[in-house]
Formats: sequence, C-alpha cells, structure tokens
Amino acid sequence: VKHELVFDDEQMNTLCNFSSDLTPNTAYALACVFMNVTNSYEKPDIEPEMVRIAEYAKQNIPKEHELDSEENLKARIAKLIALKAPTVLATCSTAVSERTREFLARSYFSIVSCDGGVHCGAVVQLGGTRSLLNLFQENTAEGKQYAAHAIAKIAIKMNPALAFSGQKSLDACRPCLSLITSTMSNTFLVYDGLMALTNLASVSDSVRERIIREGGCHDIEYQQLEDSDALRRAATEVVCNMALSEKFRERYRPAKDSNDTPPDRLKAVFVFCRENNQH
Repeated sequence: VKHELVFDDEQMNTLCNFSSDLTPNTAYALACVFMNVTNSYEKPDIEPEMVRIAEYAKQNIPKEHELDSEENLKARIAKLIALKAPTVLATCSTAVSERTREFLARSYFSIVSCDGGVHCGAVVQLGGTRSLLNLFQENTAEGKQYAAHAIAKIAIKMNPALAFSGQKSLDACRPCLSLITSTMSNTFLVYDGLMALTNLASVSDSVRERIIREGGCHDIEYQQLEDSDALRRAATEVVCNMALSEKFRERYRPAKDSNDTPPDRLKAVFVFCRENNQH
C-alpha cells in the first residue's frame, strides 16, 4: 500500500496539502505515514536462535515484504524528494506532541542516510536542518538520538558551513556532542558524531569555542582511549581541528609549576600519532 501511495502523485499531493492547515491530529497522521513509507518505524530484534527454534517447531516466521527491500526503499525516498515531501516534515516539526516529533526525526534520519546520503543536499534546501535542530530540542530520548544522528549525517556529507549557515553551525554542536558521550554504547553513533564534529570544528573559531563551552573536550578526549582504532582515529582528527583554537591549546600546555613538563594529554596525542603511522 505504501509503495502504491508514494508513486500516486495525485494521492501524495492531496496528502501533503493537509500540512497547509495543520492540527495536532493531522501532524501525527502525516508523521505516521512518512515514518511508514520510509521504513523508519521500530523493528523488533529477532535473534537467529529464536528463528531456528521457530523453524524446528514449524511455526510461521514473518518475512520482510519484497516492496520493503533496500532497492524499493531507495525508490520511495527518491520519489518523496522529487515531490519535495521534506517540506511537509518541516511544517509538521512545529508539532507539540513528542511522539509526533519522534516519528518526524525517524523519517528525516531514514531520508538522509539513504543511498549514502545522496539526498542530504535536498533536505537542507527544503529546510531540513532548521527542522532537525528544532526536533532535537524537545523530543523523546529516541527522537533526540535520531534527530542528532540525522544532523551528524548532514554535517559529514556536506560542507557544514553551507549546510548549517550562520547560527545553525553553533546549534549543531550540542546534538553531535550528544552522540559521543561516555555512556553511548553504539559505536556507529559515536563514530558519526566524531566525524561530524571534525567537520564542524573546521568551520570557525566560534564553533570551536561552542564545542568547548558545551563540555565537549572531555568526551572527545575520552574517545581517544577507546579500544576501537576507528574511534581513536576519529577522535584524534577532532582534536587536530580543535587545536586551531587558542583556548583548546591551553589544555595541552605545561602547568606553570611543572617545569615545562608536557602534560599527559599532549603525550597521549604523540602516542596516537605514532600508532597511526605504524598502521
């Protein structure tokens, strides 16, 4: 049904027109539709062992519909972009309901992460960055994570100075920093957060100072101590760009009473540089 809906221009235009006179109910309904057509709804984790048990017991095992395949999803999202459907998401992002806002964040993430981020530019042009920053402010815990991850994906794929022009480049720091906290167990989220911060830190000194004021230095340096080589390298890249800030460099200077002994932070950077050279 959702595949037929997306490729029916008349029905999609009618559906999108509901956003012109938005009410809480229509915003929720539109968010549900877009979450479903972008396959961004929550999917149950089915363990392989449970599948084998069900097969042994000759129980019916639900299978993914052929129209929910990766190729069909790409086709649906490409069609949504052609219809400029993200403008509807932007309009609905003014909704108060956190559940509605979570569904919108899920939809945005599915769109910007589809096909290697090929639609990030279109999402930015259609007001996606401002909407995502707004969705991050007030949302469910999962909704905030999806909004932050979508912002990070855009910052990785595009020049953040263009994607997050003006004040938006400062506002994008907090969502990306939320992905790299020491309590975050999802390595992919942390890696994308670090890569986004690497690009954001290259924009201007005001962005670098915002990262410092948001308390990002500790989290960035913490990720340099992770077991994953990819995370250590990504965190060190952020440190290299942050080093353009005088205030950040102060953290790596010897203390006044240390007889110019290099601080442990600086020693660690040299160790990481040597490690990367060996690889």
